[in-house]
Amino acid sequence: MKKICLILIAALAFIFISCGGEQEPETPTAANTEENPGDALPGENNDTEEEIAYKLPDINLDGYTMRLVTISNEDWAIPEMDVEEETGDPVNDAIYRRNRQIESGLNVSIQETPGVYSSHDILRRSVMAGADDYDILFAHASSGGPLASQGLYINLRDISALNLDEPYWDQGAINSFELMNKLYFTTSDACLMTNDAIWVLYFNKKIIQDMSLANPYQLVRENNWTTDVMFGLAREAAVDIDGDGVFTAADQWGMSSHGLAFMMFFTCLDERLVRLDNNDLPVLVHPDERFTAAYDKVRMLMDGSNGIYLGAGALPGSDFDHATKPFMNDRTLFCAEVLGWSRTFREMTADFGILPHPKLDASQANYLNATANTVPICAIPITNPNPEKAGVFIDALTALSVTTVTPAYYTISLEGKFTRDEDSIEMLDIIRSNRIYDLAVIYNWAGFFNNFISHGMSARGDNVLTLFDRQRDRVETAVTATIELFEAID
Repeated sequence: MKKICLILIAALAFIFISCGGEQEPETPTAANTEENPGDALPGENNDTEEEIAYKLPDINLDGYTMRLVTISNEDWAIPEMDVEEETGDPVNDAIYRRNRQIESGLNVSIQETPGVYSSHDILRRSVMAGADDYDILFAHASSGGPLASQGLYINLRDISALNLDEPYWDQGAINSFELMNKLYFTTSDACLMTNDAIWVLYFNKKIIQDMSLANPYQLVRENNWTTDVMFGLAREAAVDIDGDGVFTAADQWGMSSHGLAFMMFFTCLDERLVRLDNNDLPVLVHPDERFTAAYDKVRMLMDGSNGIYLGAGALPGSDFDHATKPFMNDRTLFCAEVLGWSRTFREMTADFGILPHPKLDASQANYLNATANTVPICAIPITNPNPEKAGVFIDALTALSVTTVTPAYYTISLEGKFTRDEDSIEMLDIIRSNRIYDLAVIYNWAGFFNNFISHGMSARGDNVLTLFDRQRDRVETAVTATIELFEAID
């Protein structure tokens, strides 16, 4: 069995941290604090020479209260950054021990304010009022770009305490979010919702077995997991059970999801709406042959006719108001949703598996996986008078999360409790290591990301070039405005 890749990431993190030294921030004062390696996670052998542990920097934050504003509770995600006590749940207890270790080792206290409505609105109101209310923001990525364009964040590259080149920071996210050598936000494993928001494919193993369909795991391993193959399986699985000639809640469908899946499938075919040019400036793409081929393949996968695709809420009068419900009732072979729903799928009677998204064809280099626009970004507001302290804190919290909380999430919760087979763990290795982002989703210039989905899902959306021809000027004007705003920000 392939071991979950997070163990390797944790090992790499430790190697880099041990060999690379530590940066001394300008604001905090150094102190000889006692090392606190923390408790071992269940299943770890701390008696071996291969023990992996993140070593906190020798920095004293002088009892500072680190004020976090975070995302409010979601029914599919774990957005909490702090917990009050240990409960016996591995993830809860890992968060608790991580935070207490940080508080003790850095001489800091954590104060979390969950966003009652939305954390980015709370921060916006605070910053616009000139108030120093929060040190660090965690918010949905869809709000990251707009607030950065308003000049509300500090450039993370200007904070010396942040070791952004270290492997415990998602380098794919940093490369995607950095514009004009300015990085106003990125993702962090300090918030588990970063993992929950990874878009994946679930499949119903009972339907695969009952219909003697091809094993999706083998298709992935053999580099044969493509859009055409997935479509073939979905078409085979679509069965008019009651024979009335109309696909309803009584029948079996190929896949269930909702509109966001259109963008997720498209991005995972290694296509983008916006890319960086030779000057690292964002530009709206000019669709080429591969782009249009990928677009057509996604339209094929999300065809609402003949039982191939069931959209959430598409069957009025049924209980299938969410994409997960027909899947949990053995009415769809596939369900395209975020990884966070794996905990809910534990309630299923049938076994389920987890897959990466398919490739356009076998020539595509890697299986890719996108994250939903609700993935949390981490930013530091311009009203923060102690950005170096915030940098020390969030850098340590992110690094420590990779070696404690993230393994608890994957190795213990998903592998040992929520997933049903070791093959899914192998698939999670692939999914986790190939996360990608599209700037068009983060900034949604002129609403183009939403319009792209609407066009692709419509009956008249067969020609994607008409959308680009109609909206290119508006989108490019919006992109130019962002560039000018970034240039004006000191």
